[in-house]
Amino acid sequence: MYPKKQGLYSPDFEHENCGAGFICSLKGEKTNSIIGKALNILVKLEHRGAVSSDGKTGDGAGILIEIPHTFLSSEVNFELPDRNQYAVGMVFLPQKRNQRDFCIKSFENEINKRGLEILGWRKVPVNKKVVGRIASKTEPFISQVFIGKGNSCKSSLEFKVKLYTARKITENIVYNSRFSESSFFYFTSLSTHTIIYKGL
Repeated sequence: MYPKKQGLYSPDFEHENCGAGFICSLKGEKTNSIIGKALNILVKLEHRGAVSSDGKTGDGAGILIEIPHTFLSSEVNFELPDRNQYAVGMVFLPQKRNQRDFCIKSFENEINKRGLEILGWRKVPVNKKVVGRIASKTEPFISQVFIGKGNSCKSSLEFKVKLYTARKITENIVYNSRFSESSFFYFTSLSTHTIIYKGL
């Protein structure tokens, strides 16, 4: 028995899923409390995710947020364009250095072919102490890549198409390689507006 229709809620949209929560400000305010509440949702949804035999390794959880432009500007050692004038990719990479370098070089080549500009990379801080024993065997190296429009894009749609194309071609190059950790390579997000922090 679903609750009655009220406000923005309608029982017509109820369906089974793997567990999701949504937090936002109806006034469009950007506050850290929204992030705190979203992380609290993840804690509350623990019962919806599978947990492995080590008691720590789950089936994955993440949080999608608007790109925190001010924060990222203070965290990188290169200059970022104005908000929404660049893209941020959250990317999982192989732990092995030579394989990671191959993935990075392949992606950068595809970006450069399209007249876009790699602004820089940022290693994402992680807390390895909370990773389960099973997940630690396939734990990726996590980075963020920042991409500028360069002089080749006349519209935001063209920029997005070029980003998508570069991503997909790179995925095919990496997945068709014979590297032992090619499956570690994965973009959780590549966008001019949002970013997804995701864990195993």
